[in-house]
Amino acid sequence: MAIGNKEFVELVTAEMAACEKNAEKMGFVTAASRGTQLSIAGIGIVAGSIVVPALAAKATIARSTVAAWGGIAGAANAAQAALASSGLSPEQTVAAQKAYLADISKIFAEISSLKYGPDSASFLLRLRFQCRMGVPLTPASKPDVLPNGDPKALK
Repeated sequence: MAIGNKEFVELVTAEMAACEKNAEKMGFVTAASRGTQLSIAGIGIVAGSIVVPALAAKATIARSTVAAWGGIAGAANAAQAALASSGLSPEQTVAAQKAYLADISKIFAEISSLKYGPDSASFLLRLRFQCRMGVPLTPASKPDVLPNGDPKALK
């Protein structure tokens, strides 16, 4: 089935809309990741450097209260490490978005040398795959694990 010039342009335009939506979603994930990391860090800093020393300085405060606030500070560190190990740190989500956009750009670099027919169909299939399903894995992720850290999603 040969694709005409008009149909080709319409199909590329539709795929670009999908690419744009995915890139926008990736931007939202990055922003959310930054906000989450800053919030967790802020809670940990306040708990560990302000609340715990202030409570420890008061003789009437129960040690369990001091320990609980110290635990919050430690949990904040663990939560940040969990974000990073699951590929959701701000740096990792930015790297994933850049890789996604670079892959799309590589595909689009070929558009000027395309011949209508089999070349255009192949181009559209690669573009569709990359735009709709081609979210690259972050460098911290393993090949059998998606960026959200869920290994079951690939099975």
